Amino acid sequence: MRHVARRLFSLWVNNIMSNARAFCLLFSALSIAGLSGCVSGKRPISMAELCVGNEAGLSQFKALFEGLAKENNMKYIDNSKETAIELSAVKAFPSEQNAENHVINLGVVRRDGLGVMAGNVGLSRYQIAIGFSEGDGINGTNKFTADVVHRLRWHWRVDIIPLGTGALPMRGCN
Repeated sequence: MRHVARRLFSLWVNNIMSNARAFCLLFSALSIAGLSGCVSGKRPISMAELCVGNEAGLSQFKALFEGLAKENNMKYIDNSKETAIELSAVKAFPSEQNAENHVINLGVVRRDGLGVMAGNVGLSRYQIAIGFSEGDGINGTNKFTADVVHRLRWHWRVDIIPLGTGALPMRGCN
């Protein structure tokens, strides 16, 4: 579980560093969860962002990740609810919003660390940033990354995020 938290933390840090308020809220939420002390800071090897558009797109996105896990003998992780609870505890959402219905925090991970995590903390409801983690071999990692991006592009526009930067709001993505 802690290795997943490390990857998730790296993904979130890259995605919301430009938004100071969101970063402070995220750091507070992770501190409350007891995760801040175990994070080593390994960054994703590549990142992308996409807009799933609506609830049907979000369901399709989750199903795609569940399928990836099954096809690649990986573990599917959906910590969206837990993350929403942590963010709600630090009042990261306005009172009129239901955090549980707005937070995305999921991914697939293999034993050797190869995987992809997805989240929307600091982004709009349907905009998702994804970060890829490296496995034992770079060739397998590159193939997996290319395969995931290719599959996502069948359904949505996927923008690659330059390393060292983060996701920016996508026009028309609510």
